[in-house]
Amino acid sequence: MGAEPTIGYKNPTSMQGVRVNGNRIVIVHNADELNRLISGKSVAGFDVTIAGGVSVRKRAEIVRIADANSVRVTNPGR
Repeated sequence: MGAEPTIGYKNPTSMQGVRVNGNRIVIVHNADELNRLISGKSVAGFDVTIAGGVSVRKRAEIVRIADANSVRVTNPGR
């Protein structure tokens, strides 16, 4: 049998929620949340993940806004 996970296998707190490219992940449920993120913070250090329950129409709107503001979307969908 292989080794079982222990506390030592966990990432440091500073690295949790960070992608390989060094950007933090932010979950967005609608276009308003994305607009608040864009206006409130510098977008350079964030990647946007669209929540799973978002419809195709709203997802397309979020992707359009993200592309216009040069924000990376990790799961743009179809």
